[in-house]
Amino acid sequence: MPLKYTNTNTVKEHHGRPIFCVTFNTYDPINQDLVAGVGGHQATVYRCHPHGRIEVLQVYVDDQERRLNDEPLGEAEEFFCCKWTIDKASHDPLLLLAGKLALLRVVNCTTNTAVQTLKGHGKEINDISVHHQHPHLVITASKDHSIRLWNIATGCCVLLMRGPGAHAGEVFTLVSCRHLCPGCCPF
Repeated sequence: MPLKYTNTNTVKEHHGRPIFCVTFNTYDPINQDLVAGVGGHQATVYRCHPHGRIEVLQVYVDDQERRLNDEPLGEAEEFFCCKWTIDKASHDPLLLLAGKLALLRVVNCTTNTAVQTLKGHGKEINDISVHHQHPHLVITASKDHSIRLWNIATGCCVLLMRGPGAHAGEVFTLVSCRHLCPGCCPF
């Protein structure tokens, strides 16, 4: 017998732009009811309550007036992807954001601050993946034909996957295969 689902809530964000990514917090058992979504130049964090109630907790905006980390003004950001992880030292939930400006942003959702902006890609970042056992290791996929492995604890790119004989086109998405073939894939 097919399962029946009932719509319990609908959320419309005021920016009116398409929502490119929505992700649940799977790294922090205390905050597993948090969900984040990105669209346009903003990321929104929601708390999902029982019986379909949804509460807006935080909104992060990157625009010409309020650029994260006081970076120089320039082209407006458009976030394409987001992913949750956790700070190894403080255990605070971290929200990773990326998109049009090819920057990986790290936002601490406990302190409500942008703690890092990592630069390296030459074109848009399309997707983010986080290591399931080492949440400080993050992979990004880009329109510049590369994949980068970042250590957000140190703020360094530790591996660049690109070059002759490598992927010859835009990298759209990353897949964590821990559930598909345990032990065969580090992510």
